Formats: sequence, C-alpha cells, structure tokens
Amino acid sequence: MFKHTTLKRLGSGVVCFALLIAMVVTSCASPTATPVPTATKPPVAQATATSAPTPTAAPTATKAATATPVPSGNITTIRVSNPMVANTAHGKALQDWAKLVLERSKGQVVIQNFWSSELGTQAAGFEAVRAGTLDVVLGTTGIAASVVKEFNAVGATYLWDSMDQFYRVLNDPIMDELNKKLEPSGAVAIGAVLAGWKNLWNVKRPVRTPEDLKGLKLYVVNAKDAIGLFQAAGAQPVNLVFAEMYENMRTGVADGTDESSGILASSKFYEVAKFYTPLKYYLTISFMYGSTKRAAAWPAGVKDMVFQAAKETFANSAKYEGELYQQGLDNLKKNGVTVTEPDMAAFKALAEKEAWPKSRESAGAEFFDRFMQIAAKYK
Repeated sequence: MFKHTTLKRLGSGVVCFALLIAMVVTSCASPTATPVPTATKPPVAQATATSAPTPTAAPTATKAATATPVPSGNITTIRVSNPMVANTAHGKALQDWAKLVLERSKGQVVIQNFWSSELGTQAAGFEAVRAGTLDVVLGTTGIAASVVKEFNAVGATYLWDSMDQFYRVLNDPIMDELNKKLEPSGAVAIGAVLAGWKNLWNVKRPVRTPEDLKGLKLYVVNAKDAIGLFQAAGAQPVNLVFAEMYENMRTGVADGTDESSGILASSKFYEVAKFYTPLKYYLTISFMYGSTKRAAAWPAGVKDMVFQAAKETFANSAKYEGELYQQGLDNLKKNGVTVTEPDMAAFKALAEKEAWPKSRESAGAEFFDRFMQIAAKYK
C-alpha cells in the first residue's frame, strides 16, 4: 500500500522519513497483532473444557458405583460403638469392613469404630440406635432378644457345630424373617461377627465329661439355657463380673470361667488356672445393629453399599478367630496348661435334654423348632 509514488508526491525528505517510520511501526504492530488471534486460546481452552468431563472420573466413579452408588459431596461418617478392642477376631473384621466401605465410596463414607465401650454399654448403644442418635452398635443376641424373643434361638447352647454353619444360616430367609420382626423397633441386624467359642478354664482339675464339672463354681454365659446346662452337670454358676475373674480364680472366689476362643491369644488366665477345656458350648455371636432412622438419612445408595460390604467382610471374623485361637493354644502349652478334649457327644446330649427346653420356651416353641431344623440342614 505504501509505494514510492506516495513518497514523490510528498517531496519532502522529512515527511518521507516520517512515513518510513510509520510504515515500520505499522509493519511491526501487525505481526504482533496476528499472533494474538493465534492466541486462539479459545480452541485450546475449549479443548481443555471438553476433556474435563473425561477426567470427571465418570467412568471410574461409575465402575466403583456399580456396587456403591455414592453421590459426590459431603463425607458421610458412620459411628460404630463396640465393647471389644481392635486386635480381637471381630475387631479385625470390623476394620476390614471400614476399609472396604472407604475404598468403594472413594473416601466419601467413613466407618468410625469406637472401641472398648467408649460410647457406652451395649444396652445403652442399642437404645441410642433405636432412637436414631447412633448409627451402629455391636451387641449380643440377647440385646435383640429383649425386643424380639425369637433371637433367643440363635444363641442356643450347643446349637452350632461350626462357624461356617452359622454363616450359612445367616443367609437363609429365616434370618430375614427375624430382621423384619426387629425393624419396627428402630434397629436392623446388618450382619454378625464372631468372637469364637466359649471354652472353660478352671483351677481344680481336667474336665472331660459333664460329671467332671460337679462342685465347680463357674462364671458362665448369663442365659437360662447355659445356666441350666451347668447346673444339670452339678456345677455352681456364679454371678460375678468377667473383668474380675482373674482375681476371683486366684483367690478362690470362683473355680473357673468361660472365655471366648477368639481372645485366647491375649488371655492371661493361664497364670492362675492350669486346666483348659475347649467345650465349645456357646458360639459368641455379636450382631451389628444399625439404626433405621440414621440409615434413612444417609445419601442414596450408601445403605446398600454399607450393608453389602458388611456381608462380605464380617465372615472374616471366623478366619481371624481360628488364627488367634491357635496362637493361644500354643501359648498355653508353653505355660504348662493342661488342655483336655471333652466328650462332645455327652455334653450335647445333656444340652438337648436340659438346655434346649429353656431356649425353646424363651424363643417360642414354633419358631425354635423351625430354626433348629434349618440349622441342622446346614451342618
């Protein structure tokens, strides 16, 4: 545009020089302006905006959400009250549950375990669950039986032959039936963890048959059928505090106590009692009772995910119990404890005669008989 004809027309060297400078300025400005559009960073920005949805973890979230459709946003904390410590069989299973829930929810749902009755007793926790002020509490079958008597059948003496049998029955429709009876109270059984079998310590002698129990003052499960079993064998059940049984056996206030096999590895009873019998007369079952009110307030999908994770991890307690029990047995042998295998047939026959009628009465005859038939089917 700016040619020599323009310079001749002006005829001034000064003007010519000025125009030349203008041309230089103009030509310098133009290239700078051109790259600015090249700052067509709109396309780049647009590409970034377009790819953003891809990292939205939509695929990842969807994959994880297949079993756990947990919405993004606020973290949901589920508080669990537990009377036990973390290194027990069911304590380890509860930690597995918490870990699986955290993984499946991508960190959005946190199971917060409170150990050693930090939030109160089992009974108090159960009432808090029913009232909707606590999410979950670990409690015995007796806790639920205080509301739904049929739960007494689950804890019958010498009912279970194995832990696997129990978990098979737990998945039977009859347990759904029990849960439906419990639900109107404001609680529901999420699942169950096991602390092992109730076995017997004593300071007097080896116990192999029911006759060997005669005259022994024993701390046993505070249930009519269990008390009836030991009384029928001639023992004297005593109403003492388990936490004081070490001292009670040392001083002669009691001759023995039962103890769950799952905590045998950490037991110190071998220091005062030198006779141990794996009676396996009672399976220590702890249900995880969840609050229906609290669960209803959880974000959509959380309840199903949490309950499913419980179903997949709680059975781990049986595996952990086996490991801890074996460690405990090895420890007993190192410390000079006599381990006596019992005549299980004799003890079961006594239970069927003396203990089961009491359980049948407590649970209701019709339900108890039906429950026993179903339990026998899964042996």
